[in-house]
Amino acid sequence: MRHWLRHQKHALATALHRLFSQPLVTLFTALAMGVAISLPSALYLMLGNLNRLAGDLPAQPEISLFLSADVTPAQKSLIASRLRQGDIAEARHIPKAQALAALGASQGLADITAGLNDNPLPDAWIVRPRQVTPDTLTRLAGELGKLPGVAETQLDSEWTERLQAALAIGRTGVWLLGSLFAIALMAISSNAIRARVLTRRDEIHVSRLIGATHRYIRRPFLNLGALQG
Repeated sequence: MRHWLRHQKHALATALHRLFSQPLVTLFTALAMGVAISLPSALYLMLGNLNRLAGDLPAQPEISLFLSADVTPAQKSLIASRLRQGDIAEARHIPKAQALAALGASQGLADITAGLNDNPLPDAWIVRPRQVTPDTLTRLAGELGKLPGVAETQLDSEWTERLQAALAIGRTGVWLLGSLFAIALMAISSNAIRARVLTRRDEIHVSRLIGATHRYIRRPFLNLGALQG
């Protein structure tokens, strides 16, 4: 055991000596490894932060609920009660008279809307969910559309789907980039060790002539690779 520990200590000391005997090579190798590790990590953290901030953007998607023309007061009360639950961030009721007035004011059709005998627009709710993932929005829109008195639902989630798709592409790109840098990292480390082996080819040859084993010769280089990593 002592003999093995003595060999390990000698191999580690030899590796440290070889590591610092060429400071410029060691420095540039360490810089290359640092870039190969830090760049994909920084991009992955940035994508994670963007993913967390996506739900806090001010322009959140909305679900529009259009009520039936024959909706009853009891059904209206049931809809209002459902929209006060915790998965709804905000629910705004728009009576059909207000919707008709807003349509006339925004489109310059005030004279035309004023001449209508009946209001063709339905009562509506504008709902903003707390969670804005595409799956959550689709599930919530389907659930609200099944409420009694709801004639139609309209989901405005195109921008979130594009954002989630862009983030998914970004995550895939980061994984691919990380894989490429991992391969480059292994290539840099192996080439650095190979270069040091070539510079000590004569020393290795002499060690073999005097009876050194392959394990004894290889151990300092393995320690050198571990120290570089």
